[in-house]
Amino acid sequence: MSTDVFRGQSALQFAASSLVKNRPGRIYKLHVQAAVTGSITVYDNTAASGQIVYVSPAGPVIGQSFELDIPCRTGIYLSFTSGTVTVVFT
Repeated sequence: MSTDVFRGQSALQFAASSLVKNRPGRIYKLHVQAAVTGSITVYDNTAASGQIVYVSPAGPVIGQSFELDIPCRTGIYLSFTSGTVTVVFT
């Protein structure tokens, strides 16, 4: 389910690596809901391959947020091992 947030953005929560959007968009923010093992990697693609646009510091903790504002031309794919992350995007 998608929730509208500031500036017409949407927010989705993920508990595993996932396709966030299968067309061009912009990723605005990552918010950690449950501690993540390793790093969070964001790809400008529809799979965990191709152009990496962001890699978080290792081991982000609950409540940690990353302000990004990064355009993605192909799609937005989020890759991480475990934990829960909310993604704000358009």
